[in-house]
Amino acid sequence: MRPSTCKTTMTVMRSVAGITMQELADVLGCSRMSLQQIELGRLQLSHRMAEKIALHTGVSMSWLLAHKYKVPPVCRRDPDQPYTREVYRQTRAEVSQPEWLLWM
Repeated sequence: MRPSTCKTTMTVMRSVAGITMQELADVLGCSRMSLQQIELGRLQLSHRMAEKIALHTGVSMSWLLAHKYKVPPVCRRDPDQPYTREVYRQTRAEVSQPEWLLWM
């Protein structure tokens, strides 16, 4: 699949995280087409979807909803810290295996 030519906060976040639209769709449990429509500007990124993206990727929900793709993304937990691929990986590890499961 060729990269999106449309710039949105979601495309920037995916680029930083190093994931495809399909990978994000799988993580979120939604269709790739829904994400594509958001990235193309045909659908607006909803508050609920932004919240889900933030929870599952570690990017700041307020940054996503600001629609200022030229401003570098920041972390959900600490808006003073930049969003990085490592933040994405750590968030995915936490979401897929919550800490309380490690103690069982």
